Amino acid sequence: MLAAAVAVGGPAVALPLDAALTAAGRPPTGLLDLLVDGYYPALVWIAYVLAGLAVGRSDLRSARLRGRLLVTGVVLGVVGYGGGLLATGLAAGQASEVLTLTSIEPHADTTFEVTGNTGVALVVLVGCLALADRLPRLLAPLAATGALALTAYCVHIVVIAFLGADVVREPRVGVHVAFLVVTVVLATAWRAVLGRGPLERGLHEVSTRVAAMVVDPGPGGPGAAGAAGAAGPDPHGQTSPRVQPSSPRR
Repeated sequence: MLAAAVAVGGPAVALPLDAALTAAGRPPTGLLDLLVDGYYPALVWIAYVLAGLAVGRSDLRSARLRGRLLVTGVVLGVVGYGGGLLATGLAAGQASEVLTLTSIEPHADTTFEVTGNTGVALVVLVGCLALADRLPRLLAPLAATGALALTAYCVHIVVIAFLGADVVREPRVGVHVAFLVVTVVLATAWRAVLGRGPLERGLHEVSTRVAAMVVDPGPGGPGAAGAAGAAGPDPHGQTSPRVQPSSPRR
């Protein structure tokens, strides 16, 4: 529900505000720049984070849930991209401010694009889960890279900064392949030997400690949360038991 609210309200606030400030000669800076400008305005992109949290906390082994995610993804994709195309057509000839709110171009950050992107992500996720069930060993390197996604993403930004912007602005196939191969090999080796990635490990420790303080663990109070957390993460790197719901109603 929160993801849907942000997907609708975020663009309606971020896009006009960014345009108004830029037109006034005072483009967003500092925190405001992070919230409403650039390729990843937080006021809009937090919708993806919230949707991902909801999906990640679900039982992704359930065939019924996967079916629901697949149907939801298809519907969101059709509504998002189809609705954007229809709205853009109906708005033909209108002011650019109106067309900005109907675009489905990459990084347009409109409600239509966010909806369509989320739908595609859900469909891809269901497909990946199905393949992983059937070909676990073959896809293990990709799963390992996904488990170290935060570390891999941050490291590759550092490497790009070291190599220079031309790596991105003027991409070459050889460089792209090198990034892919090195990332997958290193992530697979790290996952096999050390488990959770370095940045994932730090984030996990911080988040679970905070959650242990603010989430009611059920019978036993805060002490029970500490005892449950003492068991540590499971071997698959899932969330610590201390922050898992204590009953079905929660």
